[in-house]
Amino acid sequence: MSSDAADAHLPEFIAAETFTESKDGYAFRAGDQGTGYYLDHDALEKAAGDDKSMTRHQRLMKLREEGARRRQQERIDAEKKREEKLAAKATSTNKNDEALSELQTRMHDLAVAGQAAAEEDEIKIEYHVKEMEGERWGLRARLTGGPVIITTVTRDSEGHQKGVQVGDVIVEISGISVEANRETALELIKKGGKHTVKFERYIGRRAQMVGIGGDASTIVQGGTLSKEEEVKLQAMLGSAKNKDTVAYFGKEGVTEVIAEGAVESKACLVFAGCKSSTFTINATCTKIFLQDCHDVIFNFNGRVLTSTFEAFRCTDLSLNFDTKVGTLQIDMCTKVTVVIVKKEHFFESHGVNGSMLVWAGCHDLQLSIKDSGEAIATGFAQMKEEYHDLVEERSQFRIKYEKNSAGDFKLMQNRIVRLANGFFSTAREKAIHEEREEAMLRNMAASMGITINKAKPQGIKCKPNEPCPHGSGKKYKKCCNRLDGICTGNQGEDW
Repeated sequence: MSSDAADAHLPEFIAAETFTESKDGYAFRAGDQGTGYYLDHDALEKAAGDDKSMTRHQRLMKLREEGARRRQQERIDAEKKREEKLAAKATSTNKNDEALSELQTRMHDLAVAGQAAAEEDEIKIEYHVKEMEGERWGLRARLTGGPVIITTVTRDSEGHQKGVQVGDVIVEISGISVEANRETALELIKKGGKHTVKFERYIGRRAQMVGIGGDASTIVQGGTLSKEEEVKLQAMLGSAKNKDTVAYFGKEGVTEVIAEGAVESKACLVFAGCKSSTFTINATCTKIFLQDCHDVIFNFNGRVLTSTFEAFRCTDLSLNFDTKVGTLQIDMCTKVTVVIVKKEHFFESHGVNGSMLVWAGCHDLQLSIKDSGEAIATGFAQMKEEYHDLVEERSQFRIKYEKNSAGDFKLMQNRIVRLANGFFSTAREKAIHEEREEAMLRNMAASMGITINKAKPQGIKCKPNEPCPHGSGKKYKKCCNRLDGICTGNQGEDW
């Protein structure tokens, strides 16, 4: 292959979800094609020196040769250290023959390993030309940005029968280069039919392209996701698109700062399976999910466009918010401390849809407003003492600022119930709403000269500190708490 041809087929990008090793001539970073190793043009420029006639392929080969010599020298230096240790061991134990034999064995193994590594380091490219004839080839490929990589090959399809493999790259179709005439080539690829298709296949440990084995649009930092974990992740994301997701998975014992601009503003950040770590999020994003995180501190400073945060099945969490919180949903978590730095981040005096913390099945949950000193400590065990009919997975509670009887806004916690019309509310709001409707109806009738006798409530008259008769387990003043002192026996139901 000529130098120009080698340049044309030099991979600009090698996919890798995590950094595993240095690659001569490539730099590991997140870019428009995903996370992985991008061709380092600055390094190639330096490799050429004053010889500007060198092709990119020649420069890369020079970098690899220099890297191979450097690694070989490192191996020699390491072996010298081992030799010195073995010599000291032989002198001290008078077992010169054994030490010499061990040294010789290790040197042999080193030579074999060095040769194998050199062979693995090579990026071998094969080209396969297939005569495709059917309307459907049974292939699925990544078509947006970067190489057109085959991500799925349907069993027993034409593509499968003709030897096309996941990871193959379409470089040409019916004489039209994908690189030179991408739009035209993609139209032909989408339509299928009778075409001569040229595939490029990378062979070797280092030839890992983005898209091999499936859609690589979800960026995963810190590990790989199993199929089960992918299902869990998608369940958390709901309608969010994978391509808009950045997942920090399986990180342990780390301290990381996600700076402004590190992720796109439309991204949903997912932290799953992280342990004993601290994350400071200064970046603007759309939404934040936490799942199966244990002994982790989260400092949220950057703007979250939807002001929505969710945590599921976590333990020992410390959540510190110096940003606007709209809805904070915490489910099935244990020992969670929530600190809102400023009251203004959690207080909205208008409407019923202001900032709120909604929780279910949590134990040892604490919420505090740092600058005002307000705090609530709660959990399933405490609420079970007041509500005997709770179901851990379904019974929900809401904490938010609400008006008390004096007209002041205070941090309050109420049980969420389902109303007869299917909407969700709290028992307190339900009683207030019913009383307002009745008052409006009486006023309207009075303006029309009609007298309406107030209907006698159906229920039992109660004193404030008596147990509410309908079996909620709470005192009347903390349950139905109607102005007329009647227990209606209808608080709603969990959803």
